[in-house]
Amino acid sequence: MVQTRGPDVVRDLDLYQAIVENGGSVQINMTITTDDESVRRTFEPKCPGNHQRLEAISAVASSGIATCITLTPLLWLHNPIKFAEQLVSTGVWRFVSQAFHFNRGRFVAMTRDDALNIMSQKLGCDLTSLPHEYLQRYGAWRHTLALCLDGYGLTLEEGKAGFEPPF
Repeated sequence: MVQTRGPDVVRDLDLYQAIVENGGSVQINMTITTDDESVRRTFEPKCPGNHQRLEAISAVASSGIATCITLTPLLWLHNPIKFAEQLVSTGVWRFVSQAFHFNRGRFVAMTRDDALNIMSQKLGCDLTSLPHEYLQRYGAWRHTLALCLDGYGLTLEEGKAGFEPPF
């Protein structure tokens, strides 16, 4: 399993295909956390944009390699329905989401203050109520995404279970 935010993963499609042809299993996971580039840039300032990631995972999916889009952590969503349609258009068959953990991990180690500030601005709350407001909104976004994906016969898995290899 390869977990990445990088569109360069397509460079090695021939290697992944050779692994599969020789009886191995490969799954490429692409992390896409938001549909809002200002939020993405604040949380992931050195990572490629969503458009590049969506194109890359589309290419991997169309090559026949198993794919997954990881919405981990799922951050602010401007339009969950349109976002779900973008995800489906990639041809990926597996999706997993997870809530943002405010008290653990190093996801925003270098941009923590800016990241939390932009999330509170987007949610229209102060930093004190941010965890509560975010978790309420996360539930609503996740529900909407799951309904949209279900309309295409796809499911949205949650948490660690979604990262288990398909083999």
